[in-house]
Amino acid sequence: MSVGRTLLVLVLVIGFVSEPVEAQVALWKWPGKWVGSKFRKAKEGKLAPEPIGQTLDGVDALVSDYRGKVVLIDFWAPWCPPCVEELPKVEQIAQFESSEKFQTIAVCVLTKRQNLDRYLERHTHELTILHDPDGKASGAYGIVSLPQAVLVDEAGIVLRKWKGKDTALMDAELRAFFGERARIRKEDSG
Repeated sequence: MSVGRTLLVLVLVIGFVSEPVEAQVALWKWPGKWVGSKFRKAKEGKLAPEPIGQTLDGVDALVSDYRGKVVLIDFWAPWCPPCVEELPKVEQIAQFESSEKFQTIAVCVLTKRQNLDRYLERHTHELTILHDPDGKASGAYGIVSLPQAVLVDEAGIVLRKWKGKDTALMDAELRAFFGERARIRKEDSG
């Protein structure tokens, strides 16, 4: 190896190692996806990733579009029997706290549009339905199995993640969450 090439490699290595860990991780490629800050995974207590899917009109939806509301994002797919079983229960959970300050979104993951449309022709839901055909939004949220749900507060912070179809636990925790918020508002107002 020539001296120039050795010097160049050394400069690149030193430059890479001197970067913060987050910057180093963002440069590594993991099978088919970039790992690190580009696709920040949703973690409780951290800012939620922006992409949450596309509307049925094809418009990109961002978590910041719902700023000022508590948002329950349910990731599901029509080809997933536990998801199809869970979706009406999520809809019932959403109805107990129907207010301007709460939004429930069902994000259909890794499904062709015509399959989603076929499902929606046979089933009606009062939920906001979004589409994530390539899994980019669900990947940003760290969703690796379905169904899963994520609760995001008014400021865009992830409050809670639920895996699997334990809607009874999700229902109980959401009722406790909104009950506590109502109690605090009542104390603050009077």
